[in-house]
Amino acid sequence: MQPYPSIIVPRRPPLWGPTDVPPLWLPTREIIIPRESAAAYVTNSGNTSAPTSQNPTVTSGVNPTSANFLITVLTMNSANTISSVPTDTFSNTYQAGPTATNGNLKAFLYYAENITGGGANTVTWHLSASTTVTVFYLEYSGIATSGSLDQVSTGSGSGTSPSSGATPTTTQADELLFGFCNAGGAVTYTAGASFTLRQTGTRAGTEEQIVAATGAYTATFTIGTNTWACGIATFKAAGAAAATTTNRRLLMGAGI
Repeated sequence: MQPYPSIIVPRRPPLWGPTDVPPLWLPTREIIIPRESAAAYVTNSGNTSAPTSQNPTVTSGVNPTSANFLITVLTMNSANTISSVPTDTFSNTYQAGPTATNGNLKAFLYYAENITGGGANTVTWHLSASTTVTVFYLEYSGIATSGSLDQVSTGSGSGTSPSSGATPTTTQADELLFGFCNAGGAVTYTAGASFTLRQTGTRAGTEEQIVAATGAYTATFTIGTNTWACGIATFKAAGAAAATTTNRRLLMGAGI
């Protein structure tokens, strides 16, 4: 009887670690790994009683956390203007964001990056003369500690639908969108689609949205019929990056 011929069984390929480079003959799969934004709302305070002062203030309701991010907004209906940048208890550095105007109707935004905190914080604005104002103060975590401001837009008009107009396309996916508005008279604010209404005063309002895709963004509100000035600023999340594409070679056609 003839013996069976020898059968050669091919050796199973080794399992490859995440840092190894598998052979080119193994099939590949493209994996999209999304990244959640680090940006997050923390708290807010507001002086919504429309005080008349040349140096109006707003004090944090919760002690701010060091390395976080602050936004302060002042609105007024006056020929007066800002004489110098806002200051605070911890000597944080405030930078100018967009200013929305419609005649004497004005809304100013300033922000402070990588702040020093740890105790009660009072922000003081400095105006050219005593003026009736509304002042807001908001704290966020997870915002870039430098170069955070990305895109801005402002708009003005009259009616029931304030709009900042669209920003240029944002430069990264993960960003904080911050909208703010000032109206010529007493109104009630409703936030725009996908935005969260954060603060309102007799005439002023703020809203936010945290996004995970680049785009040209617009802040909108709904109010009673009135004149208005509206703005938006987009801020980069810390360490943010667009979703990454990773090529992995499949072992034996299954798994990665």
